[in-house]
Amino acid sequence: MRVKMKVISSKNLRGLIASKGYSIRDFSNHISISGAYMSDIVNENKQPSARIAWKIAQGLDVKISDIFFTVYDDKSETKEFKRSLATP
Repeated sequence: MRVKMKVISSKNLRGLIASKGYSIRDFSNHISISGAYMSDIVNENKQPSARIAWKIAQGLDVKISDIFFTVYDDKSETKEFKRSLATP
């Protein structure tokens, strides 16, 4: 099972980053992730791992639950469901 983190509010995340005096690119450099990846997270195009979400929360000095909620992705269950649909 994979655990991913989903942004609660893109607007709030942007505001937190700005309130610390960072642009998205500057903040991504501060926490050592790529600017493009951070932009994708902020724009809700990517769901970061728990480790990356933790780095973001730490960099903003907030709890991880203030900006993310957990999404569980069980690939094996998805494969089994697809197989069951394909079987007559």
